[in-house]
Amino acid sequence: MLEPIDGLPDGIWGLRAVGEVSHEDYQNVVIPHLEQAKREGRRVRVLFQLGHGFERFTPAGALSDARVGVQYMGVFERFAIVTDVDWVRRLSALFAELAPWPIKSFRNDAFDEAARWLAESATSTLHHTILAARRVLVIEPQRELRTEDFDALRQSIEEFTRSTHTELSGIVIHARERPHWASPGSFLRHVRFVMRQQRMVRRIAIAADGNLVALIPPIVDRLLQPQIRAFRFDEVDRAIDWASDEPAGSSARDAAAS
Repeated sequence: MLEPIDGLPDGIWGLRAVGEVSHEDYQNVVIPHLEQAKREGRRVRVLFQLGHGFERFTPAGALSDARVGVQYMGVFERFAIVTDVDWVRRLSALFAELAPWPIKSFRNDAFDEAARWLAESATSTLHHTILAARRVLVIEPQRELRTEDFDALRQSIEEFTRSTHTELSGIVIHARERPHWASPGSFLRHVRFVMRQQRMVRRIAIAADGNLVALIPPIVDRLLQPQIRAFRFDEVDRAIDWASDEPAGSSARDAAAS
């Protein structure tokens, strides 16, 4: 069965597996909670403990667990698995490479550490700036992209929207070379971020070096709604002008960053 874990920090949903976990546990406990979060447009941070009282998943329960991970992929924000069961820890480490949200496993004696990790704000070393007056997000990747990077970008955009009561006009990606991803999961998180934001902005500019950049707009333009345009790396100000849908030559970097 699955039972709730009380006393966790705000915003964390705790579940403890006790005895045998079945398909009915997911139908009666997990799916209703995730469906409500989906309707409300919020994401969920989960602490899932398989402690000393855990015995096994039934075959149908294991299948339900896998299905929930795929069906509600966009609902999860962070996932901590607390267990001493070796096969669960190995499987969670494999899934952490593929999932588009951060997953981390902890031993049972590190339960409090797992709760603290879930409660942390998204952290990222990805340099990004919102030019508030221009309504342009400038992203400057300088290393491998992680799932946390896109959570930080999402938080920055949401804070900008709340404080200004307006949406972004465009996004500028300013990079010396093509970005690389830390894992398949971070690539999937990147795709989800692009698919969400492409419905909210009019223009995406790519200011980078290399012949590959010239091929991106014709290809991507067939898939995304915004206009896509390539610029040289040293033409970032022109890229910002274009992304903001303002006349070229205006001082893109003069606006205060949010």
